[in-house]
Parts: sequence; structure tokens; C-alpha cells
Amino acid sequence: MPAGFVLLSLLILFSFWHICSISYFTSSAVLAFIDPPAEAS
Repeated sequence: MPAGFVLLSLLILFSFWHICSISYFTSSAVLAFIDPPAEAS
């Protein structure tokens, strides 16, 4: 297996994990920002 193919697959996996973690963090941050005012009122 060529090294370029391995590096490319690792880069794709890393970018996919990065996007998933960013979207999860953003959604949890948005939920944390939305929920407390609704509970307080």
C-alpha cells in the first residue's frame, strides 16, 4: 500500500472526526445557551 494513500486516508479520517467533534461541541454549546433562560423563565 503506497504511503500517500495511507496519509490521505488518515487525513480524511482526521478531518471527519474534527468536523464531527466541532458540530457536537457547537450543538451542545447552543443547547446550553438556549436551555437555562427557558428554565429560568
